[in-house]
Amino acid sequence: MPRKRPESRGSKIAKMLIEEYQPQNAQDIQDALKELLGDTMEELLKAELDQHLDYEYG
Repeated sequence: MPRKRPESRGSKIAKMLIEEYQPQNAQDIQDALKELLGDTMEELLKAELDQHLDYEYG
């Protein structure tokens, strides 16, 4: 009898996202990613700009 591969962390996260958002098409997936990653990406870009300009915004 073949052994089962252990479930990876990524596949667990993917299953949770599918259960939570229940995407029906590509647009649903894009909307979910925007909701999940939008604030994080914005903060990363602000930090990169601060570093590039060598001072904080505001």
